Formats: sequence, structure tokens, C-alpha cells
Amino acid sequence: MAQRVARLGSWTWDIGRDAIEWSSGLYELLGLREDEPASEELFDRHVHPQDLEILASLRREIQDGRSIYGREFRILQPSGRIITLAADVRSQCNERGELVGFRGVVQDVTRRKALEEQLRHAQKMEAVGTLAGGVAHDFNNYLMVISAHAEHLRSGRRTEDSGRAALEAISKACARCASLTQQLLMFSRKRNSLPVVVDLADLLVRLEPMLRPILGELCSLRLQLETTAAHVFVDRALVEQCVVNMVVNARDAMPDGGSVSLVLDAGELEPPLPSVQPDNLGSFVRLRCVDTGVGIPAEHQGRVFEPFFTTKEPGQGTGLGLATTYGIIDEAGGCITVDSEVGRGTCFSVFLPQVETKEYRAPVSDVAPVRRATTGTILLVEDVTEVREVIQLQLTEEGFDVIAAEHGRAALDALEAADGEVDVVLSDVVMPVMGGIELGGHLRRRYPGIRFALMTGFCGESLGGEADAVPMLRKPFTTNELLSVVGTLCTQAEQAKSG
Repeated sequence: MAQRVARLGSWTWDIGRDAIEWSSGLYELLGLREDEPASEELFDRHVHPQDLEILASLRREIQDGRSIYGREFRILQPSGRIITLAADVRSQCNERGELVGFRGVVQDVTRRKALEEQLRHAQKMEAVGTLAGGVAHDFNNYLMVISAHAEHLRSGRRTEDSGRAALEAISKACARCASLTQQLLMFSRKRNSLPVVVDLADLLVRLEPMLRPILGELCSLRLQLETTAAHVFVDRALVEQCVVNMVVNARDAMPDGGSVSLVLDAGELEPPLPSVQPDNLGSFVRLRCVDTGVGIPAEHQGRVFEPFFTTKEPGQGTGLGLATTYGIIDEAGGCITVDSEVGRGTCFSVFLPQVETKEYRAPVSDVAPVRRATTGTILLVEDVTEVREVIQLQLTEEGFDVIAAEHGRAALDALEAADGEVDVVLSDVVMPVMGGIELGGHLRRRYPGIRFALMTGFCGESLGGEADAVPMLRKPFTTNELLSVVGTLCTQAEQAKSG
């Protein structure tokens, strides 16, 4: 009776007699009558087909004399109902220590699993709400900058200097929007890293002019470079993002002003984290970001690198900055630690393995640089009208002829009407009716001589198959990046025609 109330079943296996016995509770969990003889074959017939390997692995461990705790698998009852069982198995030995059998207990944990899934879903939705509030806050700030300066440019009150300053502010705000998008994609692991040898001292010196405006007038910045040998093998853009994230975090911790120090040193450092294994210890570069802010309470320090965790007010941050930084540094083979005291400031320490520059020399190409064309006919395929119009403007101002289409099917119609006049097709990836990947397949079969390039707003993801060999422009891209890809492809098309 007690087993039924607790949704338990038990069994025993006597090795000497090769006899298996089931309790009535186990029969009930399997949905079987108690007059059916217990056997492995009968049990196996009711295990979910996808979980048979789990059961086989469990049996191998039992036969090796090991005990099992909390191993889960699914049962398919004769009624068609699927339940999840958690199994505990213990070995039994005689007085001489010889293995004589096993005793096992299984419990129906189906309801518990359902409640856990509901909790995970609730936590996920809470995290999405936190993320949405933070992203909306940041984007609205940048859109405010863009909108206000665009309005100033439309007015008749602008001067040449104020107009230039407005354009510069718009450009910087757009870059910050792109950076926020990359941060989200990096957190979701949809941005591939491109590691090269980077001199961290040089990176900090070059980054300093951008960091000072981020800190604002109330906060000061000091660079303290204690080494001239700070080469690491990392993605430069991602490490720059880490530095910006730490500086922004420091700024937010000093609402009444303060100072931030970026201290760089190197040598035989020992990162104080167990995740860095002994065979990875050795020569490290260490970058410390030290602020004089409010500090982090002890109970929060263990969570600062958790995704979506933030002590800021709702809508004042995504909770992704330090989590993203942690992921970037970890992927680069390093680690990051935090040391803080309330009222006395915070120090984040980034450790990255030091490398010799000669170990990672880029291969020298003997191929002469390709001359970039500035003429040709481009078929531009983009479903968002505003994006299509601005790319068309960029290309026509440079001297290219542009035919525009709003999706892949319209592009194929335009190609047929152009009768061989198109040199390059530049297409977005995701579009209604027909996307860029499918369009590329049609081009390979029907127009193999036409050069093809793709555009996407999903930074860094792999599209797979032949699409990975196609030139790819990641939105938002600059005019120079656009002209470089399109011009090179037009040159190739021109050379193919003349050859």
C-alpha cells in the first residue's frame, strides 16, 4: 500500500537462482497484471524505444557491480500513457563479500518532471522579460540620439560644424546598436570568433579615446601599462567588447562619479580559478578593471557572471554584459574573477594565455591583390524597402547599375528579363516567397556565370552547405565593405567575360 501511495515499485535479482521478483507496485507502474511472470524481456517491452540504450547502459553498470542512483528512463504503458521512472539499484553481498544479487527501487517522477519543466518555462519567460526590458532601454536611448540629430539635420538651424557633429553622433549610435546586437548573438553563441594575435597594450591605447566618452564627465580613466609583452590569441573585436562591458559596468557603479583604472601586466601568473587546469597554467596576461564605485555585496558576487542577473532597476540593463564577457574570455582559454567590497569599489581581473607573436604569423600570399571594379550591373534582392533603397543608393553613387527585387522569385524574373546583363546578384538570406539560399541554388543551375553574394543580419552564424563558400556581408555593413565585395565580384565577372 505504501509503495502505491508513493508511486514506488521494487524488484530483486538473485544471481544464484537467476530469479527476478517484482513488487505489486512495480506491476502497477508498468500497467501489467501481477499474474504475468517477471522477466527482463517483459520489462524491456514496456521501456520507451528511445530509452532502451539508457537501460542497456544501466544494466552494464549493474553487472560491473556498481550501484545506481536516480537514473531516469521512460515507460510506455499498455494504455499508451508514458511515465518517467527514476531507478536506484544497490548490490547485495554475502558474508564473504561475494556479489549475490541486486535490489532496486523505481519511482514515478512524471509529475515532478512536469513541474520542473513548468518552472524552467516560467524562469525562461522571466529572463526574456528582463532581457526585453534591458534591450528596449538601450535601443531607445540610441534611437533617441539618432532621431534627435536627424531632426537637427533637417532643420534650417544647422551649421557646417554642427551638421558634421550630428552625423558623427548618428554613426556612433548606430555602432553601439550593432554592438548590442552582437553582444546578444555572442551570448547565444551565434557569432563565430576570428582569433588573431593581439597586443593588449596597443588595443587599450587605441580604445582609450572611445572609453572616455562612455564614462562621462564625472568619471576619470587611467591606463596603467606595466608590460610591453602582452600578446594574446583572441578575437580583437570580442576582447574590445569585454573591455567596454567592464568599463560600462564600472560607470554604472559610480553614479556620483569616481575613477576607473585599466591595469595591464603579464608573467608567471596563477589564475585563482579551479576551472583553469594545471596543464594550462604558465605565462598569462592579466587585465584588471578597477573602479571606486559602490561595490558588490558578498551574496551577489557569486552570481555576477550569470546570464540576466542584474542589480539594476528594471529596464536599466540586460544582465548580459558580464555574462557575455565571461563567455568570450572562457572561449579564449582564459578566465575572469571579481574582487569587491561594498563602499570600496570592485576589481575585475581577466587572465588570458600569453603567446609569442612568431607562433601565429599569418601566411604570406603570393597572389597580387585583385583590382576592384567600380562599374557593372548588380541585381539587389532585399525584402525590406528601406534597406533596399539605401544599398541601391550606395551602389549607384559609386557608378554601378542596380536592378532591385524584393524576393528570390522576383529576382529570377528580373534575371530572365535582363537577358545576361547582370554581373552580380547580392541577396538577403531571409525573405518571403524565396530566400537567398534557395535563390543561390537556382543561380548555380541556371546562371552559373553570375557572381553571387549574401547579406544577413544574423552575425556570424554558419548557413551550412555550399552557402558557407559564398561571400557574406554582415549587417550593418559599411559602404567600404559593400563596395569591396561587390567590386571584387564584378572584377571577376569582367575577367571571365574577357577570358
